[in-house]
Amino acid sequence: AWKGVEELSLFDNAIEALPDGLADSMPSLRRLELNGNQLRSVPDLPGSLVYLSLHDNPPLVFVESLAAARGLREVRLDRCPRLKEIPSLPESLEVLHVDGCDGLESLEHILSLTNLRDILGPFRSPDDSATLHFTSLDALLSHLKTAQIDPRHLRDNNPPQNTNAEMKTLATNITQNPPNTAPPLEDYVVRTLLSRRTAVGDAEDRKRGTTSSTTSTPTSTSTGATKGCDGNGNDKIFVSIPSYRDPECQYTIASLFACAEKPSNVFVGVCWQMHASEDDHCFVLSHGENSANIRTIAIDHTRARGPCYARAIAQTLWKGEEYYLQIDSHMRFVQGWDRQLKDMLKQCQSPRPIITTYPGDFEGGDSRTPQTTTTTTTTTTMPRRAQEQRNHRKPAILCAREFGRDGRIRLCAKLLSRCTETPLVSRFWAAGFAFSKSSVIIDVPYDIHLKNVFFGEEASMALRLYTHGYDFFCPTHEVIFHKWSRKGRPTFRELKVDPSVEGEAIKRVSFLLGIEKSEPPHMQGFGLGSARTRSEFESHVGVRFASREISAEARRGGVADGMLDEDRLHTLMALASKVGGF
Repeated sequence: AWKGVEELSLFDNAIEALPDGLADSMPSLRRLELNGNQLRSVPDLPGSLVYLSLHDNPPLVFVESLAAARGLREVRLDRCPRLKEIPSLPESLEVLHVDGCDGLESLEHILSLTNLRDILGPFRSPDDSATLHFTSLDALLSHLKTAQIDPRHLRDNNPPQNTNAEMKTLATNITQNPPNTAPPLEDYVVRTLLSRRTAVGDAEDRKRGTTSSTTSTPTSTSTGATKGCDGNGNDKIFVSIPSYRDPECQYTIASLFACAEKPSNVFVGVCWQMHASEDDHCFVLSHGENSANIRTIAIDHTRARGPCYARAIAQTLWKGEEYYLQIDSHMRFVQGWDRQLKDMLKQCQSPRPIITTYPGDFEGGDSRTPQTTTTTTTTTTMPRRAQEQRNHRKPAILCAREFGRDGRIRLCAKLLSRCTETPLVSRFWAAGFAFSKSSVIIDVPYDIHLKNVFFGEEASMALRLYTHGYDFFCPTHEVIFHKWSRKGRPTFRELKVDPSVEGEAIKRVSFLLGIEKSEPPHMQGFGLGSARTRSEFESHVGVRFASREISAEARRGGVADGMLDEDRLHTLMALASKVGGF
């Protein structure tokens, strides 16, 4: 059935391996495109190939010889950072693209390809502003000679490139719209996030032999509501980061990868809110081969509308990873944080657990001159206090503190008297540190309409998550640290935005909490679940939002007095609750 196939395109299908014998089973294949997958190696391919594209396969290390494909004219291997060697290629080749293949150790197999007329990469200009493009093999060889680079031993002779502004390159073309999308950004985000829920709901309806409208709310009591859409056990972690002009973000990302037990399984999605001409100091650190695991959407900082807005945008960058970690842009990690969080999640007595709290503060200098400023590696320095106490630092549990003058609740974190064997039930949820299965992105996507909302984010999300069947747990010990000082970084509050923008958003929060009776527009998909009720949530947390009542138990985080370490708050937590920013 496959012998007559001439073209095969399989984009973004998470394919990890190709079957053996492909060369024999598809002898007529001329064009093969396997972009955006997870291939580690490529076996023998048909000799009939004319065009081959394997770009954006981050794990790809090896491709079998293609010399037998005597009619092959074009090969694209861009952004395969672990590829060590270009395969043997036929003399017929005219186009070769290897931009972003930073792991290449040799160009030996292309030195005799005199028909090459279009070579992109793997080298960049001295100022790192562009990938070098060569129009002939002679032009490439001339460049190598001038740079004193032995093409057979690239890593021995080619010093590390200065990738200053590497992350800014990832975040180029600042625009209100994501690439290749015509609708406004907000429409794009809503459509992307809600389409995932619709697809899951439809699949479950088919299993049950029923049908439903595309606007119905998925039922969270069914443990299969997101089965097959949360990574299928792929063990990968998607880390969502909103960053507003924050120079610490680059070091947060470096710490994520440097301290992970399996950095290749960590994928980062960043919503950059940046000033095009003033934020170069936010992009001085190189992330090397980890750059392939970093996805970005950039918007001009003047279009920023607070953390909820940015977190919704970042969630569109999820690509099926099994786990979801939501953090802020100024954090550090202990060694093995990824394994430790997964282990904690498995200990939780709930089918839908979330590990969450306010992390402890980390000490350091000004954000513009952090302790580690390496520009050619992903090495990062854990703050001194965190290093001393890393796996034995007592965690903090979230507690209700007070209602502010604006009528919105303020939380705090109180240290436990000791580390715990298993995660304790937490009554509340923190936006800056929440680890769970990625089903939360499908079941309870962020509401991009919550513009400029800071206080109100955590209460409304906790309610939505709880009514969709999720439970919150305190980590057994500290694995993440947060920089509570805002020295060296602005917040979105610097923007002069019409107060009515936040006012309209707060009506959405108040409606969810039962304070506002009139339903605001566009609530479909961003409301409560049906697993539990608002009343059950209020009883569980010990807070009545309409009457602004907080129980003694809520102020203790639901734990006995003896479990708290003298009720001490985390350093700078009071300041964080007063300023309002992220």
